[in-house]
Amino acid sequence: GVRLRYVLVPIHAVDRVEFRGAPGLPEGDLRRVLTERYGAVPSAARAEEAAQALRQVYTSRGYPKARLTPRVEETHNPDRATLVFDIDAGPRAVIGRVDFDQLDQSDRNTFLALPAVRQGQPYDAEAIARELQRYEDSLRSRGYYEARALHSVQFAPDGTADVTVAVDRGPLVSVAFAGDPLPEAERARL
Repeated sequence: GVRLRYVLVPIHAVDRVEFRGAPGLPEGDLRRVLTERYGAVPSAARAEEAAQALRQVYTSRGYPKARLTPRVEETHNPDRATLVFDIDAGPRAVIGRVDFDQLDQSDRNTFLALPAVRQGQPYDAEAIARELQRYEDSLRSRGYYEARALHSVQFAPDGTADVTVAVDRGPLVSVAFAGDPLPEAERARL
């Protein structure tokens, strides 16, 4: 005959996430990243994937050497688990050098104004993106409707971030009306 033996092991569903150690970033920012990608709580099987997503956030916020170690702590009565991230953010990179590169073919060395990305500031990709968006909006208000500004970063071994800002103003556009006169309100709307 055949004898079957069943060994029952309780499933410890992950119901909480904790961040321990020296996170360096607000816990709310870290939770938002996990919630956007994995719902309320990532499963234990996706712990390493979640840690990798958090590592990318740390790099973009200026912590290129951040160490994140995920682990699952099981609890009993009830059988649940907590996904714990042990974090050592490490030192934050500061901007060591900023290079501005204008991609326009004409007036190659003429900037209308420089975006406020300066040497010595802590590196934060989100803050730089907001500043570049403000700069694009400023250029568009002056008639450069196709303006684009992007940045790239290279982290140096000494803990600094070398930033390159590429600006493409695009052509200066002026709007002119010809033919039958339009009411002022209609011209403003157009």
